[in-house]
Amino acid sequence: MNKEILMVVDAVSTEKDVAKSVIFEAIEAALESATKKRNREDIEVRVSIDRETGDYETFRCWEVVSNDPESIEAPTRQISLNDA
Repeated sequence: MNKEILMVVDAVSTEKDVAKSVIFEAIEAALESATKKRNREDIEVRVSIDRETGDYETFRCWEVVSNDPESIEAPTRQISLNDA
């Protein structure tokens, strides 16, 4: 998919006269949204697209909380310090 991403970004940028950075950010946001929906959990994710190759990575973000088991209020978004 990496070459296709670069081709789409280039085509839309040229056709609509929009900066490539804006298009990359929109694609990253769309991939983040799709990942959240696919997981059906309240998770935090970030997607990063390499502007040169079109390769992308998805990162799941966690909030690190104290080691007290009661401090974890949202297990799909939080992780204890020991587990981090």
